[in-house]
Amino acid sequence: GRMSDAACGQHFTVILMSHGAVLVGGDNGCGQLGLGTMALGPPPKNSVEPSQVHDVNTGRAQASNVPLPIPAMANKIVSSCACGAYHTLLTVLEPWNATPVVYAFGSNIHGQLGLGAGELGWGMRGRHQSEPTIVTTLLKEHVLRVSCGDASSFAVTEEGGLWGW
Repeated sequence: GRMSDAACGQHFTVILMSHGAVLVGGDNGCGQLGLGTMALGPPPKNSVEPSQVHDVNTGRAQASNVPLPIPAMANKIVSSCACGAYHTLLTVLEPWNATPVVYAFGSNIHGQLGLGAGELGWGMRGRHQSEPTIVTTLLKEHVLRVSCGDASSFAVTEEGGLWGW
């Protein structure tokens, strides 16, 4: 397939393909790639894997310099994407919902994921989300597009509404 859209955060990129697949690459220190982990794997024994950047403190990979698919988005149709400095939003066409579903992942220090669990509410437990998670507040809204600031998120609805968090 062909690339249809892309968004960039602080040292990471999200790429949408024309057939609805999504690829991610770059820094994953806050889980902003949505791969279900912040560390991508153990360090190789004798050499640095060319597709991974390793943390100097832990030796574990926390970035990828090649595009990777998001496992949780396999067989899903992603219709739009947006990136903040350290978080990602996706709109996904789900067969079980009449309108696009917004998924969020990455840093949640300022509540920018819209999950009701920012650092002020949950302390360290709410800091990062490495697995794509549904923004349930928007399930009944017909979200056309998502957008992000560094530590903020927005959704525009078909009815002309603007949600911000």
